Amino acid sequence: MARLLFLTFLFFLFSATSDAKTNYVPNQLIVKFRTPFLSSPEIDSIHSKIGAKVVYERRGKLPDSMDLVLLPDNVSVEDGIKYYSDDTLKPVVEYAEPNYRSGEITGWPVSPKMSQEQLSSILTDRLHLSVTSDPFFKDQWALLNKKHADINILPAWERSKGNNTIIVAVVDTGVDYLHPDLIENIWINKGEIPGDGIDNDQNGYIDDIHGYNMLGRNADVMDVDGHGSHVSGTIGALTNNSVGVAGINWNVQIMALRAVPGDGDETDADVIESFMYAARNGARVINCSFGKYESGIAVKDTIDEIGKLGVLVVAAAGNSAENVDKIPSYPAAFTSTNLITVAATDSDDSLVWWSNYGAESVDLAAPGDYIVSTTNKNTYSFYSGTSMATPHVAGSAALLLSINPNLDAEELKDILMKSTTQLDELNGVVKSEGRLNLGAATGLLLESMALISN
Repeated sequence: MARLLFLTFLFFLFSATSDAKTNYVPNQLIVKFRTPFLSSPEIDSIHSKIGAKVVYERRGKLPDSMDLVLLPDNVSVEDGIKYYSDDTLKPVVEYAEPNYRSGEITGWPVSPKMSQEQLSSILTDRLHLSVTSDPFFKDQWALLNKKHADINILPAWERSKGNNTIIVAVVDTGVDYLHPDLIENIWINKGEIPGDGIDNDQNGYIDDIHGYNMLGRNADVMDVDGHGSHVSGTIGALTNNSVGVAGINWNVQIMALRAVPGDGDETDADVIESFMYAARNGARVINCSFGKYESGIAVKDTIDEIGKLGVLVVAAAGNSAENVDKIPSYPAAFTSTNLITVAATDSDDSLVWWSNYGAESVDLAAPGDYIVSTTNKNTYSFYSGTSMATPHVAGSAALLLSINPNLDAEELKDILMKSTTQLDELNGVVKSEGRLNLGAATGLLLESMALISN
């Protein structure tokens, strides 16, 4: 049983640097080759002519067409791009680009604390119902509240409570896989023997029992911040277990991919590798509660590639109160058909003042303000941000897959978009003009399945 409930309100903020030239990893390039692929020796020969060295621990872990290379100290990133963009290489090299990172960010600051009066005002909007035995369910307004500004969870739970064959990858700061409200819904790589130092399943990763740490190049996916654990609880905290909170999925597998440091300074290569790991190891949904102002086309190409494997990527729109159509943040602004981007609403069914938006780039909204969920070391916290809205959509996608695992990513996205609760305030603000409604989504899915069977 948790001993402490933190009232913490965390925003995941995107911020640009004043000097874009510093916004990538020095001396690194992501190089994509055209299909049909050259042989490895032929590719290595192209790299060697400029003195570039392949990061071999990444080869085969990015898309097959991509290499991460290290440039020699006397070759700048700009000069490296010029080399790979030369007309003589155009028949075989599609592009070369920097390995972008977040650059200088302001962190994930705690918002001003609420007064007791403000807190009480929010609590009165919540329903104190014995729907589950989870003690903090009464505080989960996003699942159920008096104003019906929730995701309409009860009809959905009547149809499915999830399925532990569905894997959701959380690309984040890690996951507290020992949290008592998460432990039974953590993905276990059954092809791997823990702690023996051997890549038993020959997937290129040693001892990856619960996922992988792209930053440390090891299997330690324990959360360093609490952010990834909070996201995971929304997707699939153990439910009706008399502990903590309820997850959208009572049964699910959460795969932990640690690619976002505590300061949010993720790189494109780490994100790309995480996406490929998730897809190659069975994940059907990837939650991305992160973003940045600069990103390479390699990330979009990777999203497109895993879409062919039926993987839906769910991305946070960002918390800068900006129009993503005009000021893009990534991966939210990419146009991949298997990518769904999420803005945040509050308990009044209004777009939260800090939420990014975009009539073309942002697909739908979901609750993201004062969301209670699991955090590190057997604790629970209230966080705010599109980071918190995103797992409501990712968890909903997983629940839909538990009803029909044969849905492809585009079909999943279509159902989520078409079933939103239409809100005047979201007209012209998000593409669907609505807020996530999981009850309606499960109903729409069952209707479509009935039509097909008839």
